[in-house]
Amino acid sequence: MALAAQDGSTVNRHSFHDESVFEQERERIFKKTWQFLAHESEVAKPGDYVTRKLAGDEVIVARGDDGIVRVLLNSCRHRGVKVCPADWGNSKRFMCGYHGWTYANTGALRGVPYDSILYPNMDKKKFGLHEARTDTYQGLIFGTWSPDTPPLRDELGDMAWHLDTVFGRGEFEVYGPPIRSTGLFNWKSGSENWTGDTYHGDVSHKTIMDAGLVFDFEDLLQSVAERGGAPIPNETTEKLAALQFIAGQGHAGVILRLPMDFNVPVFFGHDENVWSEFASNLTPEQLDIASRRIVTVCTVFPNFSFIEGVQQNMGDDLPPTATMSARLWYPVSATETEVYSWLFVPKQASAEWKRRSQISLARAFGLGGMLELDDFTNWSSTAQANRGPVGMSLDNDYAALPEQPVEGTTIPGRVFAGSPHHDVNFRAFFSEWRRRIEAEA
Repeated sequence: MALAAQDGSTVNRHSFHDESVFEQERERIFKKTWQFLAHESEVAKPGDYVTRKLAGDEVIVARGDDGIVRVLLNSCRHRGVKVCPADWGNSKRFMCGYHGWTYANTGALRGVPYDSILYPNMDKKKFGLHEARTDTYQGLIFGTWSPDTPPLRDELGDMAWHLDTVFGRGEFEVYGPPIRSTGLFNWKSGSENWTGDTYHGDVSHKTIMDAGLVFDFEDLLQSVAERGGAPIPNETTEKLAALQFIAGQGHAGVILRLPMDFNVPVFFGHDENVWSEFASNLTPEQLDIASRRIVTVCTVFPNFSFIEGVQQNMGDDLPPTATMSARLWYPVSATETEVYSWLFVPKQASAEWKRRSQISLARAFGLGGMLELDDFTNWSSTAQANRGPVGMSLDNDYAALPEQPVEGTTIPGRVFAGSPHHDVNFRAFFSEWRRRIEAEA
């Protein structure tokens, strides 16, 4: 049985809900790809650490006293007990609570009780905490267990350019610990949706649209006018106001912008204190994408997604506010996903703006957020409705056709303009998924 068409246009539902397929994913995808773990601001000082999960194993992301960030298996080399039970903190060492083996925050074994008697010839250098490969891009920390996976920058490919337009505009920091929740759905339901599923918005999120959570167009133009900006008609800009892009290797996203240029760089919903910083850190081509952008949603294959959008603050007089959030769809089983959600804010933004952005995120994608509830309901429904032999035998359809790719654009990858209600991004995601699943078959 083919789990997916070669071009990703159909995907059999065993791919989502079958535990045997899930086990293949753990071995062939998650152990062999770069997995997002944390942001450098979460481990900013020597001794800072957070505990996360990497392809089924619990790990410590720690900045050692030498200033280097490492990803360490949270398992004592003696009998395998956790050496760090906390979610985050700052420490010079990690000690196993079973027999007292003690490790530096670099992972090196430092102390073994009664070592001179029990292990007189022990070479402690061989018994440090097991370490994953670690790499970063724009402050984003990734890890992998595979010694053969190409460097992170190579694996990101054209998606790196798009990460620059979001995380590379200035100095960002994580605002508070990540929100953690569990959904009874397959991890791919979230990953595929965040490659740019605009098709579901008018139906799934109709209540939110009617309630006024989306941005107010006139308010956005007013915020630009207050900074001396004015709209400039541009036929090319109008055509590229809504676009989807494929960045290779399963990475994809959607960008929605106001269909006009402005005589100043425009970053809707952001604190005006950071506008000049944003503009100075981007190339002219990146600035063209990042300026006047109101929504961007992207997935870095396989399970790291991010979103930035401008939302209306309902029930108060606050202006529309941008929220920038990263999302990890951590697979627990074929039908259970642990979701990590980080809020990113520009470090130079005011405390009042940061709090406003946090409120906007909570209203949309918090544990009780209106958009979050809609999406979790849809994805859980797919898992509930396809447990039997008939439902599992059917295919999901990803055949909706786009217009032809745009020629001559400076945006890396393949770009599709016009209506974004098509499946080209899903096909790119699932063709890469199929390639990796079948690579060792």
